[in-house]
Formats: sequence, structure tokens, C-alpha cells
Amino acid sequence: MPTGTLKVFMWVYSRENNLSILFSSIAVSFEVFRLRCGQDAFAALVFLFFLPGCRPPLYRGIIGLSLQGGIVTGVHIHARMDFFETKPGILEDTMAKEHLATRLHEKMKEVLLHPDLPGPSEHYYMIRGGSDMRNVTVWESGKVGDEYIKTYGHYHIGELDETYWILLGEGVALLQKLVEIDGKPQPDRVEEFKAVKVKTGDSVYMPSGYGHLVANTGSTYFVTADNSPVDLGDKDPISMPGHADYEMVRLMRGFAYYVVERNGAPALLKNPLYKEVQKTDFGGVPIVEQ
Repeated sequence: MPTGTLKVFMWVYSRENNLSILFSSIAVSFEVFRLRCGQDAFAALVFLFFLPGCRPPLYRGIIGLSLQGGIVTGVHIHARMDFFETKPGILEDTMAKEHLATRLHEKMKEVLLHPDLPGPSEHYYMIRGGSDMRNVTVWESGKVGDEYIKTYGHYHIGELDETYWILLGEGVALLQKLVEIDGKPQPDRVEEFKAVKVKTGDSVYMPSGYGHLVANTGSTYFVTADNSPVDLGDKDPISMPGHADYEMVRLMRGFAYYVVERNGAPALLKNPLYKEVQKTDFGGVPIVEQ
């Protein structure tokens, strides 16, 4: 067995009082969970195992617990093991792939400011539970060149809004609404663009009709929960859910602005592929020319 570092995080979400808490130590987590989170809640433990000098983690595990009336009503185990040897098929059968997905660097190249520069093999991890159990996303820290690690970004199909709860870390959320002509969105013309700085304990609302992405601008993992619906009957419901449109983001190689590091802090750099951005609210994030 190799020696390395095991990091354990726990977060809990209570539907009864809309309470989210994140723990980096699980010694007192379940006691606090029992006392503070009411009778209808969801908890998740995340295990990340690192070898010295090696990223991403070689082992990842997620254990979820659903509680109703103080009784455990569901246990959900998701795991991925890249180092330890297993017989073909055994690991895949236990991974519960219908809930866990990762966004690889190769895919993210489609929307990066510097697609030819190296980056982490995996940019972020998605655990899909849907609007009832919530979805959890974990971002890696760091940058590709000077651009912070971010989600791919997408627009919602239909009249669908969404709320993100920030469980750990700090970042910048980008929201943009496209110009429509005869009811058809124009990928290169933005009616409204907004940047929002977020940190642990904050929430950010994504209105219907607005595309969104979030960049991790901190030095730790960035972790969120959200209430976006997931239809497990979709073709690829975890990595590319059917309610999300990624194609217009891919065509423009990202959003109207990239979140980049300047002088040790986040800044916004204009994406030259966009022809027009009519209304802006940069939320105190500075604009840079290059």
C-alpha cells in the first residue's frame, strides 16, 4: 500500500431549514448534523487520496446518506480508483457512474483562453443528485496559464432557474444573457453580463435565460451544491445533462470574459470572439486589456 495524504471533507444539506455546512474534519460532524440539520437532510463524505507530488488524487470516494425523520433512508456509494489493481468489471460495477462524472482537461480545451497550455488532467468533479438530493461540484485549484480553473459553462434549455450554495472556497461566478432575434439566441451578442464574487456561505441565483459558469479563484478546493434537475434518462445525464446547452459556449470558446490572475487577484479579460456586450456589471472585478 503506498503512503500518501488522505483528505476527508463532509458537507450536509438540510431541506428543512435550507442549511449547508462543510467540515474538513469528521470527528464532530455527525453530532452537529444530528443537532442542527433537522429531520430531512442529505450528507456526503468525500475522500481524496494523494501520493506525494501527484495530482489529481489517485483515489476518490463519495458516500452519501439521506435522512428522513431521523432515519437513514438511503446510502449512496460512489468511488473511483486509479492506482489499485482490480479485476476488469468489478470496479465499474461499484462506481455508480450514474451519479459521478469528471470534466477532463481535453474537454475543457474547447473553452479555455490558452487551450495549448498544460493543466490538471481533471478540472472538476460532479456528483449529480438532482433537485431533491442536490448536485455537488468540486473544483481543483490552480490555473491554466493565467486563467483560473472553471466550469465549462452552459445555458439552460427552457424556463429553468438555479441556485448555487458555496460550501467551500472562493470564486467568481459569471452570468450572461444572449441577445435574441426572432426568438433565436445569438451566440456572439450578449444582452447582459454579470460577474459575482462568491465565498464560503454565499449563494448565487442563476435566473432563467442566463448562461453561467464559476471559476475557482482561491487556493483550496471550491465546492458548491445546486438544485439543478437531472433526468437520468438522458443520453449523458451526468457529464452533459439534457437541460443544459453547451454548444453555444463551445462555439465562442467560453463566455464573454475570462477570469484571469493579475497581481495575485482575479480580473476579467474580454473574449474577442464576442461582437457585442450591451450591459455589464463586473461586481468589483477589474477589467484588463491583456
